[in-house]
Amino acid sequence: MISLNYFQKCLLIEIVVFLGACGLRLWKLENIGLPDYDACKNWMILKEMTNANFEHIFHHASPSFYFFFFPFALISTNYLWLEYVNIFFQVLGLRLLQNVVLPYSSYRNNIVFLLAGSSCFLVYSSRSIAIESLSLLIFALWLDAFLKNKNLRIIFYFGLLFTINYKTLLLIPIIAFFRHNRQDLKFWFWLFTALFAVIVGYSLLGWILKVSPLNYLKALYITVIVKNVNPYQHIYHFQTDILYYLKYLYHFEPLLLSVFLLYSLKKLIGRFSINLDSFQERDSQLFTICALLFIGMSVLQKAPRGLLWFYPIAGFLGFDYLCKLIASISKWILIVCVFVLGTIQTKMIHRHIWQYANKTHYSEIAKHLPTTHPVRLATTSSLQIAPFLSQNVTIIPCHSLTCIDSSKADYILQDEFYKVLRYNFYDSLAAFSNQNPIICVPEKTLEQPLLYLEHSEFSGMNYSQTLALFPKATPKVCLYKK
Repeated sequence: MISLNYFQKCLLIEIVVFLGACGLRLWKLENIGLPDYDACKNWMILKEMTNANFEHIFHHASPSFYFFFFPFALISTNYLWLEYVNIFFQVLGLRLLQNVVLPYSSYRNNIVFLLAGSSCFLVYSSRSIAIESLSLLIFALWLDAFLKNKNLRIIFYFGLLFTINYKTLLLIPIIAFFRHNRQDLKFWFWLFTALFAVIVGYSLLGWILKVSPLNYLKALYITVIVKNVNPYQHIYHFQTDILYYLKYLYHFEPLLLSVFLLYSLKKLIGRFSINLDSFQERDSQLFTICALLFIGMSVLQKAPRGLLWFYPIAGFLGFDYLCKLIASISKWILIVCVFVLGTIQTKMIHRHIWQYANKTHYSEIAKHLPTTHPVRLATTSSLQIAPFLSQNVTIIPCHSLTCIDSSKADYILQDEFYKVLRYNFYDSLAAFSNQNPIICVPEKTLEQPLLYLEHSEFSGMNYSQTLALFPKATPKVCLYKK
C-alpha cells in the first residue's frame, strides 16, 4: 500500500481538483468544432503566423494574445489542441485568482473552486480560442499586485493585459477609486507611459514583421473609440438596458447570483461601513471591485463576457461565505449542500452548453467540396466550417447578398449565423430556395442561447431583443453550387 505524506496528499488533491475543472470544459468539446466567428478567426490568424504571415496580429487590438498562443501553434495548429491550451490558461487563471481572493488555506477552498469555477459563462468561454481565458490569467496576476500595492507589477501587468483585452481600460476608474486620496502623480505618469510604450513597441514590432506600424493604432481606434465593427448598425458605447446582467445572472448563473447577494447582504448589513478606512480590508476591497465592475459594465454595451472578471471573484467570495456559514452548523450538512449545489451547477451547464454539443455537421459539409483544384466558398458571414476545409478552399465570409454576388465564389454556404450577428440578409437569401442544395443538415451548435448573448455587444441589442433572435427550430446549414 502506497503511503503519502501531507504534501503529497495536498498535491494529489490539487491535481484531482484541477483535472475536475478541466473535465467540465472538455466534455463533448470534440463535437462542436470552433463555436463562433472570433474563435475561427483567431485560429486562422495563428495558422497564418506559423507560415510567417503576421498581417492580422492586431486583430481586435490583442497582439499579446496571439504571441502567447504562437508557441503552441508551432507545435500544432489543430484547433482542439489550441482549445486545450485555452482551457489550461483559464483553469490556471482561476486557481491563481482564488489564491488572491482567498489567500488562507482551508479544506473548503477546493469545494469553493469547483463551485465558482463551474459558472456557465466560464465553462462556455473556455471551450474556444478567445482572449477571455488568457485575460483572466493575467488579471489574476494584476489583482494580486494591486491588493499588495506593488506599483511596478501593477503597471507591468496592466500594460500586458491591455494588449490582450482592451477592456483593461475599465480598471482605470477602479485604480483611481482606491488611490484618489494619495499623491500618486508619479504612479499615473508611469501607468500611462506603460500604455504608450506597449503601443509604440508593438507598432515597431509590426514594422519589423512587415506589417504597417499604424495597424495597431487603427485597431485600437476601431475597437475602443468608434466601435466600427458592425456594417449594419452604429454601435454606441452605452446601452440603456441596465438590468441586462441581472437578467443574465438570474437565467444562467442563479447560484452565483444567490450566493453573492447573500455575501453582499452580510457586508452591507454587518460590519461593512462606507468609509475609506474599511476599503483597506482585503475582502472589502474585493467586494468593492466587484461592485465597481458590475456598475461600470451595466451602462456600457453588454455581453456576458463583460463581467469576465466579476464572475470568479463574486463566486469565490459568495461560495466561501456560504460554506463557512453551513460548516459552522454542521460539516455533514455542508457535504449534503455541496452535493446539491454541484448537481444544480452541472444541470445548468448541461442545459446551456452540453445539450447543444452534438456533433457539428460542418465537417460533413466540407467533405462535399472538391479537393483537387482551387475553390472559392462564400458564406453568410460565418467561419465555422474553416477548420474542416482542405488547403485548396478559400473561404469568403459575406455580410450581404451583394458580397456573395461579387465574390466570384464557386460554392455558397448558407447558415443562420448572420442572424446571430443581426446582419440584414433577410429574405434576400430566398433565391437559394429555388436550387437543390448539395447537402442540407441541421446544426445544433447554432441554437445555443449563449452564442446569441455573446454577440449582443456586436449587434447593439438588449437582453430581450437578443433572446428574441433565438431560433424556434434547429437552424439548417446548406451548401449550394453557384
